[in-house]
Amino acid sequence: MAVPCPGIGNAEIPVHDRDEPGPPTLRPLREPLLVIAPSTAEVVQHAGGWLFDQVMAGRDAAVLATVHADPTPLRILGTRAYDLETALANLHPDPSLRDIVVQADLYAADARIRQIARQILDAGPTEILLWSANWPQDHGGPANVVTYRMSTAALAFKTHALAAATSPDPVNRAEVFWKANRESAI
Repeated sequence: MAVPCPGIGNAEIPVHDRDEPGPPTLRPLREPLLVIAPSTAEVVQHAGGWLFDQVMAGRDAAVLATVHADPTPLRILGTRAYDLETALANLHPDPSLRDIVVQADLYAADARIRQIARQILDAGPTEILLWSANWPQDHGGPANVVTYRMSTAALAFKTHALAAATSPDPVNRAEVFWKANRESAI
């Protein structure tokens, strides 16, 4: 299965698992990362530094957004946006997907996003990060707060991306997420 977004998991290398008999399996060359948000401007504002650092570390990131009028802010961060509705209609979670970052209010409001998150959690070791003022009410356990301190380069690129998104918000050195995993059942 693959996320139907160009550039996500499109290059694969054969890997032979020593514990599994038989031929080698194909795994993505670059580890995919999925960001889901109402707008690209919100991604830049709340997760832009983290996203930039992930892309610079070799991750293959895609942003699914409802509003993505100007692609410039995400290009500055090293990724692209795809239409959320189109992607959700055709999304087949990639088993190699290990990280999903979602705007919490969108997560709480859209059952399709929660279903995808659960499918990916069931497929293996996955981390789901949410950003917002409040943790979704249907979350079954305590949320783990994760404060990400972005690199100096990420801070500079996020500043330029925010300017391109015409956001007057100041840039903080840290971004705050709430972490969910299999143990904190979403």
